[in-house]
Amino acid sequence: MSLGLLVPSAKADPPVRSPQVTLISSTVQKDGTIIVEAAVEDPSGGQIELSLSQDGKPIPTFSVAQGRGLATASHYTITVVPPQKDGVLSIIARSGSVESAKAELRLRKGAPERRPALYVLSVGVGQYQSPDIPTLRFPAKDASDLATTLQRQRDLLYREINTRILSDAQATRAQVLDGLRWLAQSVRSEDTAVVFLAGHGTNDPDGMYYFLPSDSQADRVTMLSGSELQEFLRTIAGRVVLLLDTCHSGNVLGRRSFNRLINDLTSENRIVVFAASTGEQVARESPVWKNGAFTKALVEGLRGVADYAEDNQLSVSELETWTSVRVAQLTAGAQTPTLAKPNAAPDYILAALPEYGVLPNPKRVVRRKMLWGGGGVALGLAVGIGLAVGLGLTATNNVNVLEPRF
Repeated sequence: MSLGLLVPSAKADPPVRSPQVTLISSTVQKDGTIIVEAAVEDPSGGQIELSLSQDGKPIPTFSVAQGRGLATASHYTITVVPPQKDGVLSIIARSGSVESAKAELRLRKGAPERRPALYVLSVGVGQYQSPDIPTLRFPAKDASDLATTLQRQRDLLYREINTRILSDAQATRAQVLDGLRWLAQSVRSEDTAVVFLAGHGTNDPDGMYYFLPSDSQADRVTMLSGSELQEFLRTIAGRVVLLLDTCHSGNVLGRRSFNRLINDLTSENRIVVFAASTGEQVARESPVWKNGAFTKALVEGLRGVADYAEDNQLSVSELETWTSVRVAQLTAGAQTPTLAKPNAAPDYILAALPEYGVLPNPKRVVRRKMLWGGGGVALGLAVGIGLAVGLGLTATNNVNVLEPRF
């Protein structure tokens, strides 16, 4: 028997790490020139070459000045006149044969875009694969209506609106989790994410909350637990608004587990939670509203009814006030929405109102009626007084005027 020689395998070369570009600041000069301060980290320590493009088209003319090296990166000052006032300015750093990912600066009217982006994951489940889970009529419409309402925010408070709607058969556990990963990967620290869940919710004997995707069965593995939801929301970099319009059939979510979920979710200042009801209540829907009561109130509020300050902006506290009032009206006090946010979290603007198509706040409607009513009374009095004075003068003139005689 012969023995073969064991030849040691060659060690694989370590993977080449690409440079990384980080935008530090940007300023605009009066002549339209933009000065960008950027840091470039190159693990290989090679010679850096920068290239610029706008909306995918290379910009051949720009200047680069290298400053002092930072602790882990090199500092560059880039001066460029963008070919277009609107678009995306991209910067790429090359070191040898490898290049960095694009560092992007959005331009609007010749200046860096300061507005955040809005990301919306809207999930509505009324039709379930399991025959043991009762059907709901309006969660899919709720998800669509809310997403459509938020899409109207484009070019108002937000520079862009990115939505993903999952309805009924599309809203499987795997798809909902994929949507949450999409938010975690896409949302930046200056952006806002809205997660809307409408459908059945329940709690197990241990007090853990679960949302039921469309492929849920009678086991925990097929549902979306509150702890999973919590972990995903914490991975989202920007502000997060969680909207829960979950109806409960039989096994109603208890106050203890609900409050525990709320406290866990709001332990960070970035996360605000709106819930359709308290733990002991059922979230209601009706063919009269063609929505869940909570969703109907949200849509009305976001379309302008919640603008109590009448400043054409909607804050979190204003939306809370309107949903509480409206849901109580719709359900005759049987359902009470809940807002949970950290005590340290400031009240911030969630939406802005367009110039047209706004639903006015009830205070404004009452004031307009009073104004028109008062104006009508004043106008009537003015007309009446005018007629009386005119008739009086006419009578007086008829007596005092001398008739000429020929």
